[in-house]
Parts: sequence; C-alpha cells; structure tokens
Amino acid sequence: MSNLARISVRGLAKKLGVSPATVSLALNDKAGVSQKTRVMILKSIEELGYEVKLNSRQTSAIGFAIFKKHGALVGNMHHYNELSAIIESAALKSGLKMRDYLIGQGSELGGLSKECMGLVVLATEMNEDDLKQFSELDIPVVFLDNSFPLSSVNTISVDNLGGIHSAVDYLRKMGHKTIGYLKSENIVRNVIERFEGYKKAIDVHGLEQGEIFCFNDLNNIKREAREFFKYSAPASPAFVADDDYIAYQVSEVLTEMGYKVGTDISVMGFGDNRYALMSNPQLSTVHAPFSSFGYLAVGKIMEQASVAAEFHSHILVGTKLVLRKSVKK
Repeated sequence: MSNLARISVRGLAKKLGVSPATVSLALNDKAGVSQKTRVMILKSIEELGYEVKLNSRQTSAIGFAIFKKHGALVGNMHHYNELSAIIESAALKSGLKMRDYLIGQGSELGGLSKECMGLVVLATEMNEDDLKQFSELDIPVVFLDNSFPLSSVNTISVDNLGGIHSAVDYLRKMGHKTIGYLKSENIVRNVIERFEGYKKAIDVHGLEQGEIFCFNDLNNIKREAREFFKYSAPASPAFVADDDYIAYQVSEVLTEMGYKVGTDISVMGFGDNRYALMSNPQLSTVHAPFSSFGYLAVGKIMEQASVAAEFHSHILVGTKLVLRKSVKK
C-alpha cells in the first residue's frame, strides 16, 4: 500500500492556484498547458509527497452543447454541422475528443465536469437568466452566438450592430433613401442587436425608416408575407432582413407578386448561409463567419484550462458584405 498522501485533482489545483483542467492536462501529458506549468505541477506533487487520484474522463473531451429553448432558431441554424465539425477537428489537434450534448432549461449539468475538460455552448436561444444553471460547473465554459453583455462569462458572438449598419449603408450608397426591415419576433440577443443596428444606421445617415415586417412563425414566413402584402404593395424600395432565411422567403413572395428583386426592389440578408445562394437572384448579404467560432472557442477553452483564469472575455467577430444580385444599382 502506498504511503503517499492521496489528493484529488481538484484539491491539488486549489492548492497550486491553477484550474483542475490544468492539473489533469499536465498529468495526462496533453496539449494546452505550458511546459513551465507542467514541470511546476509535477515537481510540486513530488515535493509534497502526493498521490493524485485521476479521473481520466475529465481531460479526454471537450463538450459541445446546444441549448434548445423553443427550437425556432436552433432548428434554422444551417451552420451547426460545420461548426460541430470544426470544434471536433480543433479538439483532435489538442489530443481530445468531442462530446455532443443537448441542453434545455432545467437540465442537470453537474456530471459534465467529470466528463469534459471544458464546454462550448451554442447559446443562440439563451437569455441572461439561463446562465444560472451553468454556474455549478467548475470547468471552462464558452458561450457562442450570444454576447451576454451584462454577465461575466466567456462569449464569442457576431458584430450584429456593425453588420446590419454596413448593409444599410450599402443600400444608401446604391441610392436608397427609404429602407424597410424584415425581422423575427423571437426575442433573442441577435435579433435585438440587429434591429438596434438598423435603427441606428437609419438615424446616423439621415434616412427614412421604411416598413417593418415582423414574422411570428419562421416556418410560415411566406404565408405571413402574403398576408402583409394582401391589401397593399410594399411601399419601401429596399429591405434589409435580420436573417438570410427571412430575406429568401420574402423575396420569393415578391417574385410571385410580379416584382423583380434586384431591379424593382432591393433585398439584403444577414448570415451568408445556403439560403442566400438558393434565392433567385442570389442575395447580397452580411457574411457572419460562424465557422471561426469553433477555432476560437477551443482555443479559449485550452487557454482557460492552462491557468486559473480570473477574468472573462467577450469576443466580437467582425462581418463583411457579400454583394450579389439582389440590390438595385
């Protein structure tokens, strides 16, 4: 029987002032911890005469969880598969696997700390109150596609305000002085920020705010659009949408009504997903680099795992315009 004092990974981490994940990475000879820190941990174990009780599962994987509240937005997130593949690839490069999870309000999360060294959460449908259930986790957590500006958590999100502003400014440069807006009724951070960006751009450039159409059911956008235009034609000569899917569906209804999108009326989207390419004509849109979220998230997990992180960070990823044929020039 060993005469060495037994100590848990968590207990040793607390004693050394590092994170539990850092200790596990060092002991399992995994990437994500500096050589200096690794040597410090191993030397401390030897000098203090400890035998560390390892939980090998803790360092074997990075978790990728989808938070699903109502499914209206997550169900339409066409970049999910690409994002999942990138997170898995980035994890493998660090000698880790990826575990998939589906999380909802009230989900029990305590076991995740034993299964993963860090957790990446697709937080599109979350609000600030939903963060409470993650507070029990003692592993690094990074939230994607939501900025949570009022909370001290790690986030990676798109520059929604700047992206929409650039779309409105482009329509202005193409000669449009009245610009309408196509939006989802879902009250989530992305929708709120994009609409704020639209209103600020209208004000900054001295433009006239056009019609604002709000869609309650993303599965029935065409039906709602037909109702909007049933008794009167759209008065705005240009529209910007808070999502390519909405822009695509409305463009099809306008075409049904005899309008030539890109000639009679201008439409711009947001996201640069497959619906921008399916549209006829193809949509000019705001490219949101969602794929970069995966690399940034795994990098942030590894960074936080290598030190006892005391600070959080909000990473804002920039956008760019992709110009096609849906805007009158």
